[in-house]
Amino acid sequence: MAATLGISASTSLAASPANPDLEVLRRQIDALRGDLENLQQQLNQQRLAQPYAGAPERSKKAEALASASAGAFSERVGSGQGNPRSTPAVGINPSISVAIDAVGSYSRKQDNVRLTPRDAEFVFQANIDPFARAYLVANAGSELAPAEKQGAFSEVTFGLEEAAIETTALPFGLQIKAGQFFADFTRLGKVHPHDLPFVDHPPVLEQLLGGESKGRGVELNWVPAVPYYIKLTFGAVDGLGAERSVLGGFDLNQGSASVFEAPETRGFGSLTYYGRGASVMELGESVFLHMGANLLRGRDEGTRTLWGADAKLVWRLSGGSEAELGGEVLSGRQSGTLTHPLDGSGTGGSQGKGGYVYVQYRIGKTWTPGLRFDFVRSRTLSETDSTGGAVADGLEATDETLRAVSGYLGCQISEYQRLRLQLTYAASSQAISGESKRDLQAFLQWTILLGSHQHALTP
Repeated sequence: MAATLGISASTSLAASPANPDLEVLRRQIDALRGDLENLQQQLNQQRLAQPYAGAPERSKKAEALASASAGAFSERVGSGQGNPRSTPAVGINPSISVAIDAVGSYSRKQDNVRLTPRDAEFVFQANIDPFARAYLVANAGSELAPAEKQGAFSEVTFGLEEAAIETTALPFGLQIKAGQFFADFTRLGKVHPHDLPFVDHPPVLEQLLGGESKGRGVELNWVPAVPYYIKLTFGAVDGLGAERSVLGGFDLNQGSASVFEAPETRGFGSLTYYGRGASVMELGESVFLHMGANLLRGRDEGTRTLWGADAKLVWRLSGGSEAELGGEVLSGRQSGTLTHPLDGSGTGGSQGKGGYVYVQYRIGKTWTPGLRFDFVRSRTLSETDSTGGAVADGLEATDETLRAVSGYLGCQISEYQRLRLQLTYAASSQAISGESKRDLQAFLQWTILLGSHQHALTP
């Protein structure tokens, strides 16, 4: 129907392009065609995700709170929120999209400029049948390290970020996911870099979690049918974190080898288990409070424990503007048998805690100024070489306190393109830029999306 109307309108307009009434008609037909496409998409979603006949229905208020945590695609790109899963019809080719995130950075202390293709992300996703869907996320990029000199093309790596299958039609609000995925742990740990509200991950997530909450295993989600929105998550993975956290310690080369002994095999007892509870409360007609709590425990390399809480207050204003205040605290420790003695003891541990808070205001659909404060305090273990033979023979403990403040300004050029400028001043009790304990860093981020680039919603 939409195609027929479009052809007719195009023919009429070609015959009389100067007629203003026909121009108005053409716009109305274009709008109608978009509405028809949206209705068809909604029909596909309802047909593929019919609720269990015996499951109770959620109230209208619960549905409204659930939808409040999603938002439109442009809002997701501008504020870092998630977006509902795309559910194309069964039998068609997988949906393919690309996100390109380029970041230029400058370190004042090191007088170092880096032009970094931080993220070139390819997403393939499709429904398998009415009961399950699958998605794959491949990534090519390089680390965001403003104080380090970059070798041309030598630091770009390609890897698999996510490859998972998840159910779509389990009863009672249950969903199971299996494979390699970003676990629903912390608020921003599961967010891909180009979807963050700011340029970089907060230091507390980089240090204690390992950046992103990547893991391989299985995750169970439950959204109970109650009058308010709540989501409970439980997962078991072989490890959590895209990189090793500082709680694992450092080898002589400041690499990724842990100072805690690991078992030769990975049994059920050495897996990493985590849980999260999240909810959305309606405080007013346009005010929503997102809350979450997290707990993790793993015994792969020593015993690692993390716990934390997060909150975000969103106030939607007239004209598409939106104010947002969010933050998160995280604390953890790791202990066990050491690879080298520490003060004559064969056991030891490390610990850390910190958090961040940010406030931003989206002016219409274009500009988003914001401010973020970071704090991290940690006590970590590092290998030492007392004989100078380039062989580790002991460990030493290092205390560090990091404070940082960042100001940023985002410009949403269009639905598929965004620019963001960020200035960060960081001060630490240990060297963070060469030999300096302080640094002023600048970032210019350019993000481009090709296709309907969407990730699973994890409020």
